Amino acid sequence: MSRYDLVIDGKPFEVEILELHVSHAKVEVNGVGYDVEIAGSPSVPVAVTASASAPAPAPKAKPAAAATAGGAGGGTIVAPMPGSIWSIPVAVGDKVAAGATVIVVEAMKMENEIKTSKAGTVKQILVQKSQEVAVGAPLVIVE
Repeated sequence: MSRYDLVIDGKPFEVEILELHVSHAKVEVNGVGYDVEIAGSPSVPVAVTASASAPAPAPKAKPAAAATAGGAGGGTIVAPMPGSIWSIPVAVGDKVAAGATVIVVEAMKMENEIKTSKAGTVKQILVQKSQEVAVGAPLVIVE
């Protein structure tokens, strides 16, 4: 989804957001996967901010669970940003590999590839081309 190079207390961190849901996210920090709980309202994600005068609090995180048998099981993939569905490069029944693009969302005149973090089969497509979506809107179910 999104990749960031961060420096916290002088230490470099390579952070990639793999999946973003309303109440949690799957992220990878320096190559290690985490399931991160998003604090705040269960219906609205909270923006995380930090100032130069105070260090950012450490996220509540636990190592990501291992993939289910055969590496399958992606779950519901949600919109990480508001925008318009630009394209849907998969169809119901398609087998997808981890990291495969399942939806392209146009936001702020940029095409953003939304990818699955796990291999599986596309069970359901919950949007259509040109549809407007909000943050957290379910897009595709991969199992």
